[in-house]
This record gives sequence, C-alpha cells and structure tokens, in this order.
Amino acid sequence: FGRCRMHNEQLVVHPCGIVLPQATFYGSKGMSSVTPFLMSIFPTCKAMPEVLVFDNNCTLGQYLHFKETALVVDVFHYKMKHADNNVYCSTHCNLASFPELYDPASKTWMFNSLACKQTNAWICKYQGQLQEMSAIRFKFFLDEVIKVRNEVIIEGLEHRGFAP
Repeated sequence: FGRCRMHNEQLVVHPCGIVLPQATFYGSKGMSSVTPFLMSIFPTCKAMPEVLVFDNNCTLGQYLHFKETALVVDVFHYKMKHADNNVYCSTHCNLASFPELYDPASKTWMFNSLACKQTNAWICKYQGQLQEMSAIRFKFFLDEVIKVRNEVIIEGLEHRGFAP
C-alpha cells in the first residue's frame, strides 16, 4: 500500500501478526532499498531471524548471504510468481526445501508465511485516508494504528496462553 507521493510502505511482520519496524520506500522495493532496511532492523547475523519470508528472496539471497537465515518465499508467491526453471529459487527459497518448517501430522506449515500479506490487506482498509495525508500525519497515523493493532494481537495471544 502507499501514498500518492511514495512507492510503498514496507513492513516487517512476525508470523503471529505483530508488526515490527516499517519504512517508506520512495523509489521501489529493489534490493538497494530492502537491504539497508533489513540491515537496520537486523544489524548482525545473530540478530537475524532463523527464517525470513520475503516475496523477492530469490534476488535478495543472491545479493546478500545470510549463513544462519533461511531466505524463503511464501507458498503463494513461489507457486504463482517464480519460474520452475529458476534453480536458485527452487533450491534455496522454496519452503518445501525446509522440511523442519512443515508439520506432516497436521499437514500445515509451522508458521504463517503470509502474515505480511494479511497485514497489508488489513492496512489497505485505510488507504483512502492515508494517500492524501501529509507525510507527518501519515507517519503518525500509521504508527498509531499499528501500535493499537499490535496491542490487540498481544492481548489475544496472551489470553490464549502464549507469551509474545
């Protein structure tokens, strides 16, 4: 999603739906923008998550090398947007290449790889309001609605016995 004066707003979202930092991208979501954004959130290899789901990890994985992080593409993007003949993508970015991320008993993935897509769908409800706001109001409003949403998600998880 985005305002008329920018390309997009990038969000980092935990699989449970909690939004971490976000950044405004004025050009595109190319590797020259995504890499510094990720490095600002995860400045060291130790800080990197074990699994990072991003719809363009095929390119990111060739651009940056994270030894301890699996750079995967969500199932939808892999099936719909990635060429079968892309050897790098099929061997390094396919969720199916990581059996430890799949629970054969329940036939489900161990985490929600589409959390960002679901968060984008939620935030797109505000697009009509956001796209005409000044930059300061836009950032303030976005920060506030994300903060409230995160609080609601955390309360729900705690109520169900989880410790987010």
